[in-house]
Amino acid sequence: MKIFLDLDGTIISCKNKQTNLLRIILQQNEFQGLIKDNVMNNFLNNWWELKKLGNSTKQALIHLGINEYYTQKINEIWINKIENIEISYLDNVFPDFYDFSNICNKKNIKLYLLTARNNLLILRQSINRFNLINYFSKIYVVKHKNLIENKFEILKKYSADYFIGDTETDYLSAIKANIKFIGSTRGQRCKTYLSTYGVNNFFNNFNDLNYILK
Repeated sequence: MKIFLDLDGTIISCKNKQTNLLRIILQQNEFQGLIKDNVMNNFLNNWWELKKLGNSTKQALIHLGINEYYTQKINEIWINKIENIEISYLDNVFPDFYDFSNICNKKNIKLYLLTARNNLLILRQSINRFNLINYFSKIYVVKHKNLIENKFEILKKYSADYFIGDTETDYLSAIKANIKFIGSTRGQRCKTYLSTYGVNNFFNNFNDLNYILK
């Protein structure tokens, strides 16, 4: 059996990094006063929930009352910083992934990492920091542009049996490759949003996936 996994939001938690990056940006001089300190945490949590419901960074900010001018400036800084090394240290691997991967290894089930990243240096540093290289038979990195097609080509070419991810693009890649998809509910998208695309298999913890290993 060949199981392909997405990285961000599936193996690595993305909430801490994304909400703290937005906090850092909002605390810059040009944005001070937009969000008061006493409501910052609530604002960040609401913004994250809007993103999980399918909104982009910009859309979520607009929904929360930030005007177009500031939203555009914040988003430009966001894009430039989201893969910076300082921000990458806010990443954390979900601990239950290691248990899952060890079980797969004992059962001779092959795991493959399939992720989209622009900054390969930061990706390598994250893989080394979390010792992920030892848990995958192969690591595949694709570009964000034409993401669905890029992931589909890898899944199809290497005859994946499952793709485990956290976004609608992961699901659509799997559907195009005609393979089974399991969606994470603790990543970039929520169960309600993914369900609108047709996702019907979910997990909230890698221990939930033991059924596919039998």
